[in-house]
Parts: sequence; C-alpha cells; structure tokens
Amino acid sequence: MPLTAFALAISVVALVGLPPLAGFPGELVLFTAAVQADMTWLGVALILNSVISAGFYLRIIYALIQPISTPKAEQAKEAPLLMLIPILALAVLIILFGVWPDPLVNFAGDAANALLSLGGSV
Repeated sequence: MPLTAFALAISVVALVGLPPLAGFPGELVLFTAAVQADMTWLGVALILNSVISAGFYLRIIYALIQPISTPKAEQAKEAPLLMLIPILALAVLIILFGVWPDPLVNFAGDAANALLSLGGSV
C-alpha cells in the first residue's frame, strides 16, 4: 500500500513539526509566542517535547519502510480510489499549508479577533 503509507508518512512527519509541512508553522507560532511573552523556558519545553515526540513518530516511519514478507502482507492491496482521494488530498494540503501557511494563519487571527471583540457579551 505505497500511496497510503506515503500519506501516513507525510502526516507523521508533519506532526513532528518539520518544515515544509503544516505542523511547522504551528510549532513556530507557539515557540515565538512563548519567547515574546518572556517565557523562554516554555519555548525550550516545547522544543524538548517535539524532540521526544519525534522519537515516537520516527518508529512509525521505521515500521513503514521495513519489508514485510508474510502471506497476509503480500495479499494486501492499495485502498480503493474513493478512499485514496481524501487521504492523498489531505497529504497535499499538509504540504501546501506548510509551504504557504498565510491563509490559515490569517483565518485563525481573524477568528481570534472576532472572539475577542465579543468580550463579555457571551
């Protein structure tokens, strides 16, 4: 199932927060906010957490690239096209929003400003 495995690998690497995938801008915003708030210790904790998480996520990648030669594994087929389309579309979006995160960042900023403008009226 090479296409499914590729999409899973993209997703896992994005969780680690490596550029140019969608997890990186989020990690960068959190780290920058921690440093700007004079909470550098929190930024260091975020980086340490990312490194520890990467250790766990890389085990998944390692399992994906290991050759398996069991009869059951050899009978496995790629997922049907109707299942592959959303899986691969999400993998493409992970890459796209990692390279060009501005639409998501702007949307999140607008949403935060709208919520803050509500104030105590809720």
